[in-house]
Amino acid sequence: MSRRRRPASYRAILDIAAPIMLGSLAQSVIYLTDSVFVGRLGEVPLAAVGLGGLLFYLLTTVGAGLAVALQILTARRIGQGRRRAVGRLFDNTLYLSLTLAAALAALGYALAPGLAARLVDDAAVGGQMQLYLRAVVWALPASFLWHCLAGFFTGIARTRVISLSTLLMTLANVALNYGWVWGGLGLPKLGIAGSAWASVVSEGAGAAVLLLALRRPGLRYRYALLRHPPMRLPLRRLLLVGAPIVGKQLVETAGWFGFFVLVGAMGRQELAVSNIVRSVYTVVSLPSLALASAIYTLTSRYLGQRRPDLLAPVIARTIALSLLATVPVGLLISLLPVHVGGLFTSEPALNAALVPLAPVLTLILTLFAASNILYNSIIGLGGAGRAFQIEVVAIGAYLLTAYAAVHWWRLPLPGVWATELVYWLVLGGLASSFLLLRRWRRLRTERLYG
Repeated sequence: MSRRRRPASYRAILDIAAPIMLGSLAQSVIYLTDSVFVGRLGEVPLAAVGLGGLLFYLLTTVGAGLAVALQILTARRIGQGRRRAVGRLFDNTLYLSLTLAAALAALGYALAPGLAARLVDDAAVGGQMQLYLRAVVWALPASFLWHCLAGFFTGIARTRVISLSTLLMTLANVALNYGWVWGGLGLPKLGIAGSAWASVVSEGAGAAVLLLALRRPGLRYRYALLRHPPMRLPLRRLLLVGAPIVGKQLVETAGWFGFFVLVGAMGRQELAVSNIVRSVYTVVSLPSLALASAIYTLTSRYLGQRRPDLLAPVIARTIALSLLATVPVGLLISLLPVHVGGLFTSEPALNAALVPLAPVLTLILTLFAASNILYNSIIGLGGAGRAFQIEVVAIGAYLLTAYAAVHWWRLPLPGVWATELVYWLVLGGLASSFLLLRRWRRLRTERLYG
């Protein structure tokens, strides 16, 4: 096999995934930092920021989904040797993202009181959740902008600038949480609302770094960026590709949200403990999520170059890297659950409740590491619509099992969390069937992707 026809090496996959992981870390650090600082305020704020943060994340998935569509289409154009066609896609993604972000921010602010009252039976938790939501929704424009820019840089495989953006976002979020949540650095102590405003500022700082990166000499000319008005064809293509991806991410996040609503019915402590578990889950899953983003770029580019023979090796290598990055950390959590919980809370009861959950989380992470890559490979191959269908089936099975665990079987919290295994088994099983039977060959993606 010639050098040109070799699949991406482990190092090449990591070269794409590592900066993406740092970028994903920035977005996740916002949620994680909120949980760490707010957790020291007590059980009620910790429970509130868990649900509030999930609702905010649900809204950001719209921007993230559009960015994934931009990334895939950009990689396809690069594979076809059509660099200047990228500009039309980028500009129209930018217009659509900012318009949707402004609308969702205004809607979220208006609906926050009603949502908090309806979703949480505990009035104290609901009140804190409302305070958080009415501030954090104003981070949506910057968040959508950040995702759009990151999707472009990932699609052209220039992801190192995302690392700098990540660093600034992380530092800003930690410093401002310290100041506005606890009253440090001479700033006013705002409690849970301060954590939300820290997210607003840090998201803006991260987006500003990526905007400045567009000024790199020759970049705007090479890809014809920021010179097109809204255009019907690129918008249509973006929506056709992006709608199933946005729908998939909305369903996925809504599943998380539905699960937390079910856990909330078990009690305030269960909700607070679950927020800690989800925070740990979010951080440990970052390498696999970054590798999934890399697989979007690689599979789409190989199809653009008409090299389908390289798909299976690169998917297998990415799964191996995902397992290597995830499973050892999962095992470490099983050995040191109290030490991990101590990062989020000083309350002994919450730490004690984490101990039986640790081995369950390790099993979940193991299944996740493989199933996540298999599933996301389908999207990169042009099967976003099929991926959405698989997601709906998996989420349906997951929530039905979780509902039964809470309301019918009355299982303790570790048993309820074990229903996450159902989700990854169904998702991975259906994705494996799709890939092994080569059903992706039947997808008609040329008209859709151009």
